Parts: sequence; C-alpha cells; structure tokens
Amino acid sequence: MQIVADRNRQKTIPPSVKDARVLVVDDNAVNRRIVTEQLSIWGFDGLAVEDGETALKILAEAFNTGLHIDVVIIDYHMPVMNGIDVARAIRSDGRFDDLALIFLTSMDMVGDDQIFQSLKVQAHLMKPARANLLKGAIIDVVRAAQIHGGLPLRAPATPPVLPASSQPSAGLGVGEAGYQPVRERLKVLIAEDNQVNQIVFRQILSSSDIDYRIVSNGEDVLNALHDTGADLILMDVSMPVMNGHQTTVIIRAQESRRGLGEHVPIVGITAHALDSDREACLASGMDDYLSKPISPELLMRKIEQWSAGFSRSAARR
Repeated sequence: MQIVADRNRQKTIPPSVKDARVLVVDDNAVNRRIVTEQLSIWGFDGLAVEDGETALKILAEAFNTGLHIDVVIIDYHMPVMNGIDVARAIRSDGRFDDLALIFLTSMDMVGDDQIFQSLKVQAHLMKPARANLLKGAIIDVVRAAQIHGGLPLRAPATPPVLPASSQPSAGLGVGEAGYQPVRERLKVLIAEDNQVNQIVFRQILSSSDIDYRIVSNGEDVLNALHDTGADLILMDVSMPVMNGHQTTVIIRAQESRRGLGEHVPIVGITAHALDSDREACLASGMDDYLSKPISPELLMRKIEQWSAGFSRSAARR
C-alpha cells in the first residue's frame, strides 16, 4: 500500500495517532535533531538514531519488553548499512514483518517502486520532505496499521530476561532498572518517562561500569534519591507528575535545608538545543544540560565530566 500525502492535509493529530512511537534512522546529526524536534512539536513520541545497527537493536529490545513501535522512518543514503539494507534487515525478521516503514530519499532510485513494494514500504518522500507531508505520512501509516491490525508489535509470550544491569529491583515499576549490587561504582539516577529512550539509556550504560536506575517522573526521582542516593542525576525536562525543572528546584531546596554542603550534579535532558532551554535548566538549579537525540559519546563525556572526583557522602540523605 502506497500512501501519498497532499498539500491540504489536515494539521490536527487524530487522538488515535497522538503519542505514536516513531523511530528515525539517519546518519546526519542535523537531520536527526530537526526531525526529533518536529516529532515532539507534533505530539509524537520520537527517537532518532545514527545507523541501522542501532535501530535494529532498539527494535529487538522494544519487542522483548513488549514496547510498541509504530513507525520507522529510514533515510536511504547512510554508510555501512544504507536504507535499503536496514529495511531488508527489518523485513527479514518475522517479528517486524508488519512494522510500518517510511522511506526518505534525496533522488529517484532505479526501480524504486518495485523495491519499496517488495519491502512493504508504506510511504516514501523525497528529501527535503516538507513538514506537513512528513506529518501526514506518519498519520496515514499509523491509522492504516490500526485499521488493518498490523501494529503494534506483539509482546512476547513470556517475560523477557533483561541484562544484569537492567534487572528490576523489588518495588520498582515496569521499565525501571535496578541498581547493580556492586556499591563502590558510580551511581547514576536517570529520570526518563519515554520508554524508547529508556531502552537507549540501558543500551549505552549496560556495557559500562556504572550503577544506574531509571525512573519515570520527578516524584520517583525524589523517592529514589531519599532511599538510595545518587552520585549523578540525568533529568529529563518534560515528565508527567513532576517535570525536571520542578524536581530540581525541590532537590536544591532540600540540600540547602540540610546545610551539609551537599550538591548532587544534575544534567538536564531536553528535546531542544535552544539557548532558552539551557537557561531554563540552569535557572532551576541544574548544572548542565544535554539535548536529544542522545549521543552515546556525548552522554558518556557528560557523565565523566560531572562524576570526576565525586563524593558519595554528598549524595546521601
């Protein structure tokens, strides 16, 4: 089924499509940032990665944890694995046979219609894709999947076995990762309500020598900090219940009231890279900020920067 978006497409996101999870695969960092911000503005739950290998790992982990991915947007021109390679890898895996695909190409491809048909690509757009066309294509493929029953991804019949660094501890909700039993390592508390981004954090940190825990809102941050402490907090700005700015203000007020000279470093995670977002993070009491999509290299540099010479006693209640 080929979907063509027209110029007069309705701009309102249908309720059934709002918060659809969209995975973008594009090796260009600027393109990833632009598309991620567009998806956020439109009300979609978006994540952009730089290569096909990373995308396939995220899809596999999402399937294993029963997380629904609605659409994958694939750029054609990428090194190592180009867009066709990525689409073929997805279609060769029976778990993702009905996953909706949108292709972005910068030029006509020889025999592209036959290729797209063989790979069951639901929509393709020429780059640079106009914003309303891309939004319309996402709406169409998600609604078509809902009508035809192809999505979302089916949850596994038995609970997945998570890596050791991601095993939930007693009392943690679904999607949260418990601390490792080795206590002399750096303890990082991650506040992130986006389940796809939680997968990204787990993939980056599971191979590191870091104790980490993932919670989904600011209230859970305060509870985790009170119960177990942390040497560093990675704080998403936009979260339900209590957002990152509000949570940081409360943490700084608690530290001040105790009068012990405590100061746990807090790095804000924001979907935008604007000066105003940085200023808002710092004004709330955060020490630094990191914009999405999350770069593994930059994330590890931030952790190293803010954990250098850390004092564990300063992060304890």
